Amino acid sequence: MASQTQLLELKPDINLLNSNFDGYKLSLKRTNFIRHELESPIHRILLDPRQYSFLHAKIFGLNNFLVGETSDSYENVYFVDQHRHLNKANFSTYTNTLKISKVWTIPTNEAATQCVVKYNVSLKLLSENLAVLSDGTGAFFLLNTGHRGIECEWQTIYFSNQLYECKSFYIQDAVLKGTELHVLLCMIQQGDKKAQLNTHWVTFSNETDSLIKLSTRKF
Repeated sequence: MASQTQLLELKPDINLLNSNFDGYKLSLKRTNFIRHELESPIHRILLDPRQYSFLHAKIFGLNNFLVGETSDSYENVYFVDQHRHLNKANFSTYTNTLKISKVWTIPTNEAATQCVVKYNVSLKLLSENLAVLSDGTGAFFLLNTGHRGIECEWQTIYFSNQLYECKSFYIQDAVLKGTELHVLLCMIQQGDKKAQLNTHWVTFSNETDSLIKLSTRKF
């Protein structure tokens, strides 16, 4: 027997309304900003003539080179410079200053010379002390960041350059759930007529104090 459709009438709760609200007003107060010159420009991979599809333009054009995080005690922004240094920019509201410090250096990937297609570096923060990073040339890293509210160098926990059939990729997303780490690795496959996005869902386990790849699913 089919269920009957219920009619719900939405009524505002008068106890939650501000009777003196007179609308939003534009503030002409100037916003403070700080200019800080970088010692080295941000690392950036540009499209080459072989990357001409809409997918290439979208992924490279919408790439955000800054990774930010906010907590109750700190606000940080991370970026990679042309020397492959992973830097942390921290703004202090007490001193109104911006401090940039190097937290890690991306090792040179020996297999990068064989990569025809390269992507920009992708970084995902998993928890208070863990992160994953792809160098865009096929290398994958699991990093111990330590407490990111203080000055602390990051350490490599796991490294592999054979996750995606020895091909380059970028990290679309990563989630830590219990003892399992789930990562979406993406790459663009250029066909004869059109390009398509290939996605691999890779699952790791750290139950034995070492990261073990459990499964790989392709979409």
